[in-house]
Amino acid sequence: MDVWIRDLKTGQDELLADLPEDLNFPTWSPDGSKVAFYQGDPRNAWGRSTLYTADVTYTEGVTSAKTTKVHEALFVPSQASWSADGRTIAVAALHPYSSRYREGVSEVLLISLDGKNDRYASPAPAHSLGTRGKNGPVWSPDGTKMAYILDGLLWITDVSADGIPTGTARQLTTEQAEAPTWTGDSGSLLFLATDVLKQVHLDDKRVETIPMTLTWQTSQPNRSMVIHAGRLFDGKSGTYRQNVDILVDNNRIRAIEPHRAGRAGTLVDASTKTVMPGLFEMHTHQHSMVGEKIGRLWLSYGITSVREPGADPYDALERKESWASGVRPGPRQFFTGGLIDGTRIYYGAAISINSDAQLDRELNRAVRLGYDLIKTYVRMTDAMQQRITAFAHANGIPVSSHEIFPAMRYSVDAVEHIGGTSRRGYSPKITAMNRSYQDVIQLLAKSGMNITPTASLQGGFFAMASQDPNFYENRQYKAFYSEAYNQALQAGIVQITKINPGYLTNFSNLQKSIKALVVAGAHVTTGTDSPFVPYGLSLHTELQSFVDAGLTPYEALRSATLWAAETVGVSGDLGSVEPGKLADLVIVNGDPLTNIRDALNVEQVIRNGDVLTMDALLKHP
Repeated sequence: MDVWIRDLKTGQDELLADLPEDLNFPTWSPDGSKVAFYQGDPRNAWGRSTLYTADVTYTEGVTSAKTTKVHEALFVPSQASWSADGRTIAVAALHPYSSRYREGVSEVLLISLDGKNDRYASPAPAHSLGTRGKNGPVWSPDGTKMAYILDGLLWITDVSADGIPTGTARQLTTEQAEAPTWTGDSGSLLFLATDVLKQVHLDDKRVETIPMTLTWQTSQPNRSMVIHAGRLFDGKSGTYRQNVDILVDNNRIRAIEPHRAGRAGTLVDASTKTVMPGLFEMHTHQHSMVGEKIGRLWLSYGITSVREPGADPYDALERKESWASGVRPGPRQFFTGGLIDGTRIYYGAAISINSDAQLDRELNRAVRLGYDLIKTYVRMTDAMQQRITAFAHANGIPVSSHEIFPAMRYSVDAVEHIGGTSRRGYSPKITAMNRSYQDVIQLLAKSGMNITPTASLQGGFFAMASQDPNFYENRQYKAFYSEAYNQALQAGIVQITKINPGYLTNFSNLQKSIKALVVAGAHVTTGTDSPFVPYGLSLHTELQSFVDAGLTPYEALRSATLWAAETVGVSGDLGSVEPGKLADLVIVNGDPLTNIRDALNVEQVIRNGDVLTMDALLKHP
């Protein structure tokens, strides 16, 4: 995750910038003398990034660079775009409405390299631009125009030399548009029309389709395998099956039989270990800035499936296809696109909906890209959420939100967080003292709506860490997280407890609600809202906090396996170890049905019938 330059004539690659944290979104200045790029924040919360430039020089064929920080960390900014004279950089950035709360709109932020003050500019005042990432603003090479996405459509506006909009903005498309790029003559724009590349010409608005015939296929092992399990937790029973052979053909479990030496097939010796279903992380948000390592990280913690309720859809779909094809190691991905929201937004992946026509385009994209769920966010109106739910269900797609009522009245499938933000302006699910009352328990239990309480986000991660002096000593954490990250994490809890003194002391009240939900028959699954708490490790603190709340280790693991698979809609293939199901398995050292912390002691992971050792997962390629 460094910045490299490729010489297009010779094909030679040279390292340009290597900073302590991951780098992303490099962009050339028009004259080729500089590159702008971001360094990710150590905590990498959804892509918080610091803007740098590198002055590129060539001496006797050797490339060198002087890097300069030009802006402090921004919360999930877009890719940088340069003015024609190289004196100004434009990005899409969050412009909050006030200091009282976080939400606002995405606008153009103009960053001067001549020492002038930053200034926000917008071709559509009080109206949020498209999701921050690769949706602009994109300055034309001649410096006279800027392209951007607004309400899911491609627009341009004339701008001054320093980026201030002038004249009247023009709409160029009537179909969903994403990731615009100028041609070198500033005469046309390439863009992604949902799942097709197109080019629009400015002189006559003529739109051409760019042929793009790309294919990929799922990686499929072709072998027989015998997993000799000393103990098998099958995901359905609270007791182990002892000394059994799990027979796998290709990527599916054929049979589970008493152990017999000498069976045909590749032997995986887990005779002194415990085998259990692969774990589900039911609420995480990923970002391309994390790079290749994120897939290995998930697997190293025994997580073979992740559910991502909010992401750049093309970023998420790239991960899903790359992991499924075996191009990179990683779990199964179940994803949605941006957070479908109202007119004020916060996150870079939030989609500000301003009309019925725009919503129709977003819903059409969900079907064409094959979303596994739709997530409605906290300023989406109830009436529009009901409309989204009806559409999603008609197309076989589940829906989740932060709401329990009236969402359950019109059959929203799931709710995220026992706390979390709400369109009510207060939380209907939990009080400031972390208490949930009987109405919340009964509504969730009787409606059948799944809840992912994200207890680790709301105090559980640090509460469990405080109980274990060796908490940060697991080898996965040491392999993937730097000392700078660890220091930032520790500093974060100090800041959180200053702002919210009850963050840890009231956590036991939240645990009582989780216990009450399960006792009442509610469907509860494990998720963490990472990266606000660390990817991977936080799922294990979720399991630990469930057990600390009074659930049995079996009940906690059931929430992370079979119940999670049911919520995603894949329990016919995943969530338990049974004949006919996919071979997503974890081999751990210990007895997790007695001590839930033993689930952390991952020895090997089997993902879709492929065996991955810890040494392979922890080693950077």
